[in-house]
Amino acid sequence: MSDSYPVSPRLLPKHPSLEQLKKQARELLERFHADELAAVAEVRQFERNPDPSHFALNDARRVLARAYGFESWPKLKAFVDGATVARFTDAVNAGTCRRCGRCWPCGRSWLGWTERAEMSVALCTTP
Repeated sequence: MSDSYPVSPRLLPKHPSLEQLKKQARELLERFHADELAAVAEVRQFERNPDPSHFALNDARRVLARAYGFESWPKLKAFVDGATVARFTDAVNAGTCRRCGRCWPCGRSWLGWTERAEMSVALCTTP
C-alpha cells in the first residue's frame, strides 16, 4: 500500500451528531481491520505507526477527530456537545423546540426541579 494515498480531510456537517461520529469511528475501525486502502491511508495520515493488532475504538476515534481538525476525541465531542446545546438554546428561545414542546418554558416539565436547574445553568437562563 502506498503511504502517499491522497486522503481529503473530513468536514463536519452543519448540525453534527455525536451518535453519527461514534458510528463513523466504528466503521473506520472495521474498515482499517479489513485493510481497506482508504481507511488504512486515513489512519496512517493521523496516527503514528498504527499497529493493526492493537488498533482499537479509542484509536479510531482519535484518528476521526484529527481528520475533522480536532486534536482529540474529547475536544471533538466537546465541540459537538456545545453545538447541540446551542441549537437547543436557540430552539427554546425561538419557541420551536419539538423535543420539549411547551413544557420547558412554562415549567410543566417532564424534567424534575434538579434537571431543570441543571438545564437552566447550561442554557444560561433561570430555573
